Amino acid sequence: MLSDTRTVVTTATPPALGLVLVGVLSLCWGFNWPVMKVVVTEVPPWTFRAASTGVGGAILLFGTWLSRRRLVPTRHEMPHLLLASMLNITLWMLLSAYAVGLMNAGRAAIVAYTMPVWSILLSAIILGERLTARRIAGVVLGLSGMALLLRDDFRDIGASPLGTLLMTGAAFCWGAGTVVVKVGRIGLSTIALAGWQMLLAAIPLTIGAAVLDDFDVSGIGLWPALGVVYNMLIGSALCVWIWFRIVALYSAGVAAISTLLIPVVGIFGGALLLGEHVGLAEIVALALVLAALAVVHGYLPPSARTPD
Repeated sequence: MLSDTRTVVTTATPPALGLVLVGVLSLCWGFNWPVMKVVVTEVPPWTFRAASTGVGGAILLFGTWLSRRRLVPTRHEMPHLLLASMLNITLWMLLSAYAVGLMNAGRAAIVAYTMPVWSILLSAIILGERLTARRIAGVVLGLSGMALLLRDDFRDIGASPLGTLLMTGAAFCWGAGTVVVKVGRIGLSTIALAGWQMLLAAIPLTIGAAVLDDFDVSGIGLWPALGVVYNMLIGSALCVWIWFRIVALYSAGVAAISTLLIPVVGIFGGALLLGEHVGLAEIVALALVLAALAVVHGYLPPSARTPD
């Protein structure tokens, strides 16, 4: 979810460890979509996300302290850090948690990974980055996939498109948060930056849980409880750490390839774990979103790329 704008020095042949980490990240974050679907059947979104961000952020900051990197942000870094936390973590996690309760996990994963599309549009508007032909093609492909899912929701009698709209809002917030991180130039290490964003987000999420959620922890079932633990330890802390390890081993562009596998795992994880139907609309929308990311990041073969 969090961007890293730092320069990375890589070798021509990445170590085998990096390939293993890419696979682990894709599996863990991909399967987290059906896991979230299970959790929100019994745990309210505010409580669920407060627990995930609080524990995950604390673990990352403890890791920062152990590594003896700068832990405390400066007064000048705090405004951008707070805004990034609100967009990247608070709004993203709340909207996505509500959305996954209203749509199947595979669809949620597809819409979530339209985030780079929003990031490109906002970067052009706010940062003045050039909107190239390839980037425009990526935007069109990504929005087409999202529109296909919305159309399918509207076609179902009595169905509400609210889930898709909420997940689109979550993806937009994630993209906006990425731009804020670029603008802010926060000097913390990437682990500390991620940890602080999660820990700061835990504050309003915890307050919201106390005020809005009527939740009795003694009534939670085994699988939703295990899903919460999975999100605290794996989905938040471990996966963020793995992501930054991948960035250290690969260039930032190559590291981004790993995210292309996540919605694929989410789609088929939902089918495997929850028995969700994978139909033509899901497959076509998935292909459009993956094509959008491939075009944007330049991963298509030279003959298939649109010019910059």
